[in-house]
Order: sequence, then structure tokens, then C-alpha cells
Amino acid sequence: MSVEDGRSPVFIGLFSLYPLRTPENIAILRIKHVGAVLRCTNTDTEKDQDMAKKQLVPTTKSGIMLALAEAGEISKKQAVAVYEKLIELAYEGARQNEKGWVIPGLGKLLIKKQGARMVRNPQTGEEKKKPACKVAKFRLAKAAKDALVPPKAKK
Repeated sequence: MSVEDGRSPVFIGLFSLYPLRTPENIAILRIKHVGAVLRCTNTDTEKDQDMAKKQLVPTTKSGIMLALAEAGEISKKQAVAVYEKLIELAYEGARQNEKGWVIPGLGKLLIKKQGARMVRNPQTGEEKKKPACKVAKFRLAKAAKDALVPPKAKK
């Protein structure tokens, strides 16, 4: 049974129920007219506690910097400097090397030359020539692919 936070009463028939909270995260429903107290565990709070116990992977830059700083036992400022230097090396390495710049276990950043070709405007159907250009690509390493999507068992 789940109880919502708040002080507004819930009316059921002739009784009004007031949801309350206790320090043990147990929801209490007080039945006003009878004076009896009904106790039930609050499943929403238990779910929140379970989520807090799991270590969440950071998805923002500041969260990633904090995780790097904690893992390397360095300050957050130093973690930001390391991260920015890694990004700078990746960009420069991809520009200088035709084969790209590899981060072992993660993938390869490279610049691919695309030849000139004919393209079509989908709204008007008009065809025109697109000149040759360079495109940035990132290819996942086999280790990263296997870690994200395990390979299927061969029959």
C-alpha cells in the first residue's frame, strides 16, 4: 500500500484519512472519526532507498568529473584538466593521423574523406551535386561492443 506525502485528507466513505510520516519511513494513516491508527510500509520510499544504494553512472560533465576525481584521488579541478587534455589529444590525433586516434578499449576517432556525389531534396525532388568533404567518425572498439551488447552464442 502506498501513501502520498502531504497533509490533505483523503475521504473514504465517512472517514477522512491523514497521511503522516515517521522517522522509520513508515506511512501512518490516521482515521479521524474512529481514532484508530493503521500502519503500513511505504513501498515508494523503499524503492527510493534501493535506487540510492545502487551506484548510478554519471551522465553530466560535472558528474563525470566528480567520479574521475574520486577514482583518481585528485581534485575536481585536476580531473577537469585531465579530461580536457584527453579531448584535445583526440582532436589533434584525428586531424594528424589518417588512421585516426585510438582510445584502447573504447574506440577510434577519425576523419573520413567523402567524395562528391549527387543528392536529392526530398521535398522538391530536385537533384544537385554535393562537393567532396571531410566527415568525423567514431568507431567503437570490439571490447566496447562486447561490453555493451554481448555477442550471441553460435549454434
